[in-house]
Amino acid sequence: MERMQSIYRCLGATLMMVLLAGSTSAYVVGDWTVVQLTDNDTNDSYPRVSGDTVVWSGMGTTGNWEIFMWRDGVTSQLTDNGLSNVQPRISGDLVVWMANLNQIFSFDGTVQPLTPSYGTHQFPDAALGTAAWIGRQSGSINDIYYFDGIDVTQLTDT
Repeated sequence: MERMQSIYRCLGATLMMVLLAGSTSAYVVGDWTVVQLTDNDTNDSYPRVSGDTVVWSGMGTTGNWEIFMWRDGVTSQLTDNGLSNVQPRISGDLVVWMANLNQIFSFDGTVQPLTPSYGTHQFPDAALGTAAWIGRQSGSINDIYYFDGIDVTQLTDT
């Protein structure tokens, strides 16, 4: 029961951190300090946490959805590519997300496209510094793609 209470406190603190999400406000919730990460007049959504790093989609100054990252007390905007960047996922230092519902991008120090600009690639996920997603180059058959931090591999060929 004590373990479950700790888990609930952790999830509650994470949720509060995301919901309150600017840079100088802090709140104490139980044993946790919750830091407000965003303080803007636009929407922020799809928050994900890995260790002490938080990533999310937010409306940038251009009106497009952009990817933001908070690490070591600093918020950085990872994208400014004129695309709608959503559904970020993070694992360790690797961040992956979907742009314009058809491309997958990654950030591991620099932003790079993992997929071509044609076809449809969606639903990225990240785990243990790797990423996978569903995609199709053409036609209507979906395949699974995998990124190991260096190379992209098509795992299925249906």
